[in-house]
Amino acid sequence: MAAAPLPASVEEPPSFVTAVVCSHTEDRWPMILDAVESLRRQTRPADELLIVVDHNPALAARMRREIAGVRIVENRYTKGLSGAKNTALDAATGDIIAVLDDDASAEERWLEALVAHFDDPEVVASGSASVPRWEHQRPRWFAPELDWTVGCSYRGLPETTTSVRNVFGGAMAMRADAARKLGGFADRLGRGGNRFAGGEDTEFCLRLTTVWPDARIVYDPGTAIHHTVPAARASWSYVWRRCFGEGTSKATLARLTRAKSCGRSTTAFGTERQYVTRTIPAALRRELRRGRVDAALALVGAVAATLSGFVFGSVRERLARNA
Repeated sequence: MAAAPLPASVEEPPSFVTAVVCSHTEDRWPMILDAVESLRRQTRPADELLIVVDHNPALAARMRREIAGVRIVENRYTKGLSGAKNTALDAATGDIIAVLDDDASAEERWLEALVAHFDDPEVVASGSASVPRWEHQRPRWFAPELDWTVGCSYRGLPETTTSVRNVFGGAMAMRADAARKLGGFADRLGRGGNRFAGGEDTEFCLRLTTVWPDARIVYDPGTAIHHTVPAARASWSYVWRRCFGEGTSKATLARLTRAKSCGRSTTAFGTERQYVTRTIPAALRRELRRGRVDAALALVGAVAATLSGFVFGSVRERLARNA
């Protein structure tokens, strides 16, 4: 497949930025307000604030009544994060679209730092670190290598600004023109309702660099969002379900990646291979040296749950393809 040229709009520095919060439940009302307020405090203010409400008319109505100075739009696509982000792509007027999780708050330099990377015309997306904000204390068994299960940066990610395969979808910015030309986010992926699968951000970033091989995706750990981790997520049952869901999403991602690459082999899962072969073994050695058998078992269990989800998802994909 011939590489497409980068959109002409990347030749100009971004001049208008839309900051987006995707939300789905009134249960997070205080956190939604905190997220919006953090965007209003930015050193580089957004030119437009947009909230996408995911199939919850009552929540949208309350926002229109109680949150001033913000555009409220409702998800017009499939329920879940992918549909909400695609609605944001339709509605936003900015050259750059920055997405913040509704249960997180951004540091004051967050937007300034992410937008600055687009002065380089090869950068099509940038992302920050995501730091856990525990409702209660971090459990003893919850190693930092598992922080990805609660939507946060895990130990093993780069510690300095660098190009990466993908950034975290709840703390990212992207060129609007490139994202639209790409067709947005895959609606078969992304969390929503009771679905624990994710992966829409990974698939999106992989497609970006498949279509535009010279494009760069930048991870900047020098700025961060602070992501709330409620007590219910600091449990092994949640981690198991999250890992199993991630495995199923990776099976879907594998099929989509093979389709986009016309059957050729890819390095799409290099990040996961490094995590399993380097990050996890190093974490196991550390936890066992410290005598934390419970943490070591949790790491092993998380990998096992993810692999189980991948096998399950692969079988499901095969059956669906042959049906």
